[in-house]
Amino acid sequence: MPIAASGPQFTAIPGYGLLGIRSGIQLSEDASLILDASNLFDKNYRGVAARFRYQW
Repeated sequence: MPIAASGPQFTAIPGYGLLGIRSGIQLSEDASLILDASNLFDKNYRGVAARFRYQW
């Protein structure tokens, strides 16, 4: 069985921050709309989503 090399297992990761915004509005008693944006300052991982929810 090989012996693991000594030393750090992970390299240093520089600090970073995330910004996400979520907002919603109740359109009626049964319907709502939700807008969600995540990672706004990172164009490679930015995500924007809209969801419409209706309850029977």
